[in-house]
Amino acid sequence: MQQYYRVIAGDLGIYRAVLQDCPRGDKRRKDKPKEDWMTHVGDEFPECHSYWTAWGMNQYLLSGMLAWQSRVVSAPVHILTFDEPKTIKYRDALQVLALPEEPVAKKTIDDFLHAFWS
Repeated sequence: MQQYYRVIAGDLGIYRAVLQDCPRGDKRRKDKPKEDWMTHVGDEFPECHSYWTAWGMNQYLLSGMLAWQSRVVSAPVHILTFDEPKTIKYRDALQVLALPEEPVAKKTIDDFLHAFWS
């Protein structure tokens, strides 16, 4: 069964946490990795959470985005693991957007990376 992943900072999704803690115009954004490899469709589905596919998580990690985001947010960052979401509203190779689900696991970045890269 395929697994899906969601990155959070405290109780917020990582992108919302970044907007809160490192707003547009913040000088730390000059070091932000490029995001042109992914499709931004979250605003079209405000009731949904975004979940990385395994391929999407791999791309996200390799882009340096997780490392940068975890440096600019104030809350602890965790990676949640999910089984296939039941109510998918959007899907591409990198992500799905679906109604919120309960995770099957919650890990620190280090614990997640150790398991993901193994």
